[in-house]
Amino acid sequence: MKETVLLFHIQDEVRLQALKRILMLMKVRVKVVDKADYLQPVGYLAGIKELEVKQVYEGEELAEEMMVMAGFSNQQVDTLLAKMRKANLSKIHYKAILTPMNATWTALQLYEELKKEHEYMTQMRAKQ
Repeated sequence: MKETVLLFHIQDEVRLQALKRILMLMKVRVKVVDKADYLQPVGYLAGIKELEVKQVYEGEELAEEMMVMAGFSNQQVDTLLAKMRKANLSKIHYKAILTPMNATWTALQLYEELKKEHEYMTQMRAKQ
């Protein structure tokens, strides 16, 4: 699978363009996911066409930004995050690597799982 980053709910256009530039320099395909596609499996959005679901989402926008990296090695993830820090791009708290497990999840399901994980990690850091 070609390296792909799915971006959800990045509203600051300047920030979005800076992130796209970083990804293009890394030769990574970028897909800004429209809210109407939030019921599609994230694997489909990343290019696994046999997972297609033709439902259109008409609900609320995600409350936070989300980024899904598909086809990335650990080194590529580290490189991307380092480049984002160097460019002073604020953190995207909800990040995931596409896996066989989450490829069939909708964007909304993945978002909810990442939200739970983020809340748990925030609580754990607060206890330290």
